[in-house]
Amino acid sequence: MNKGNDKKTQNDKILEYMKKHGSITALEAVRNFGCLRLAARISDLRKMGNVIERELIMVPTREGKTRVAEYSLKPELKEAKI
Repeated sequence: MNKGNDKKTQNDKILEYMKKHGSITALEAVRNFGCLRLAARISDLRKMGNVIERELIMVPTREGKTRVAEYSLKPELKEAKI
């Protein structure tokens, strides 16, 4: 996270987007944040402790359909208190 600065990083924006919308694809990252390397940003977010899953989904194209990665943020698992 970007601490001590009002300008949000791509990591901040992507994490906020996933919290609000539940998931993100590379096309959404390019359109919304100009992020051309979503997988790298996802790697950064995972290193920060975020649990992010990847699922391959089918999306329509001009020539039919193709698979793309959709990343979704999973809530942290909380330890059971005994």
